[in-house]
Amino acid sequence: MVLAAGRLAGRAPVAGGRPSRPAAAAAAPPPGLLPLLRGRASPRCRAVHTAAQPAAQEGEQAPRVRAQVFHYLHFSIRQDLCAQKVGTDAMLLGAWAPPARAASDGAPEARVLDVGTGTGVLALMAAQKAPPGARVDAIDLDPAAAAQAAANAAASRWAARVRVARASLQEWVGAARAEGRLGAYDAIASNPPYFTRSSKPERCARRAAARHADVGLPFEDLAAGCAALLRPGGALCLVLPPPEAREFLGRAAAEGLALEAAVRVFTRAGDAAPKRLLLRLEKQPGGGGGGGGGGDGADAAGDRAPRGAGAQLPPLEALCRSPVGSLVIRRPKAEGSGFTEQYVELTKDFHHPDFFKP
Repeated sequence: MVLAAGRLAGRAPVAGGRPSRPAAAAAAPPPGLLPLLRGRASPRCRAVHTAAQPAAQEGEQAPRVRAQVFHYLHFSIRQDLCAQKVGTDAMLLGAWAPPARAASDGAPEARVLDVGTGTGVLALMAAQKAPPGARVDAIDLDPAAAAQAAANAAASRWAARVRVARASLQEWVGAARAEGRLGAYDAIASNPPYFTRSSKPERCARRAAARHADVGLPFEDLAAGCAALLRPGGALCLVLPPPEAREFLGRAAAEGLALEAAVRVFTRAGDAAPKRLLLRLEKQPGGGGGGGGGGDGADAAGDRAPRGAGAQLPPLEALCRSPVGSLVIRRPKAEGSGFTEQYVELTKDFHHPDFFKP
């Protein structure tokens, strides 16, 4: 289920829908994780503000430059440097995830993290929905993706509230632990890699890292890292195919993340099985806080859910604290295969109106 999630360059966007005039430079981030990452020796952890076409690594095909620009309602996304392009999964997740809220009225501004940001589309969707004063951090271990996300954010009207860093989740957790900032995020969103090398081989290492969980972000690290970074009551929203969703839920439960909401996503009306699950998990009091693969060995193997733990879980309805919903993206072919009213209503604040025209 990979559908275009925007309009290609050359299509006229809605008047007023273009991003505001690009900022000359991204706003200076507040003291915290980015200055720490800039000072580290690890090349994965440098903050980025410019984009450059990466050279092909030995044994890889040269990257193809596709000068694509997708125009959303209030921002545009360039993706020619990214191994993983924008698609329906990100649109669904960004539109469905609730706006981030601070813990209380007296708490500091809401903080959001986009894990594996790619083009930065989820970070910008979160910034669009977030209340005034909210801050959005976006991380990606791929240097070209992080650079492109930073450029897309700087060209948007939310340049002052979005900051992008070249870092893995494991490194981000390690930096947060070093600064005493674990539990600082109100919301985390991720459209994570979920293939394994055995199920989906890739010739390009960059694309493999963007698509394969066992290359850069195993589910156990994703669950433990998000649990460590979220405050109690904070929410993790993500999108996964059903089998991988069950695997992740098994690991999330072991980290104190409880399933609060879920939606089965069907590509077309009449499909027998869903293609994706939208999941919202909430950090329970006392859950997580020390994991995330930060490199200090705090997570003993005995403290983790065993591989294949998803097979031991009860049905989704028994796990979820609210009724499980369903969403159909397209109408039956007999009705013209257009988008359903459900999908149009969910995404209307983000899709360009012309996207839905025949």
